[in-house]
Amino acid sequence: MNFYSEDPDLDAVNLIPEIDKAAEQKKFKQSMKYFDFVALIAHALLAYRIHRHEIKLLSKFIHVAFHILALCAAGVGFAAMLEFKNAIKLQHFYSFHAWIGGGLILFYILQFIAGFVNYAFPKTSITVRKSVMPYHRGFGKILLGVSVAQVLSGQAFYYDQHFGAYEGAKFGKACQHNLDCPDHLDIIYNFSILGVIIYAALVYILVSKEDWMRRPTPDEIKQD
Repeated sequence: MNFYSEDPDLDAVNLIPEIDKAAEQKKFKQSMKYFDFVALIAHALLAYRIHRHEIKLLSKFIHVAFHILALCAAGVGFAAMLEFKNAIKLQHFYSFHAWIGGGLILFYILQFIAGFVNYAFPKTSITVRKSVMPYHRGFGKILLGVSVAQVLSGQAFYYDQHFGAYEGAKFGKACQHNLDCPDHLDIIYNFSILGVIIYAALVYILVSKEDWMRRPTPDEIKQD
């Protein structure tokens, strides 16, 4: 028996759950890469603190390696963001979060190029390097702070979008107010954000303490 007066329009079938699941996976990938970006920038800044007793070449290699990995993480996160927006048919670069992210990646690339040219290859004179170093360090700290702000704003936007879109539903805004969201996502979210903030604060303390700065050896001073 045919219950339809006409053949159903299969193109009109609501496939939002499947699309959302794919989009959520892409968004998760994007979020994790931005967390990686923060961690890798921090490790790059700490290279000359953690390895301050090793030869300078080793510290410099680790510093550059972590910056390259951070750029890779930023690239993967950027690509995941494009996939996520395409999956949910959302316009690109319409929010301040997207603008900050684009600017962050641009200035990070410029910072990397300037640092590489000055301190790695072809390497400028010792006078230029000494004069540029305070700005290089300061701008690196600023980029770390902006990357943390980028992660926090992105997570806040995603969290509100994820739970706020289902007002009155079982997993709506009420769950985050009562800390009873499915799989304890609200608690995981809160601790992840607190973890990023505490982590960044500790990194700032470590890179700002003068006693933990790497001191050049007499041989290195002669070479310079």
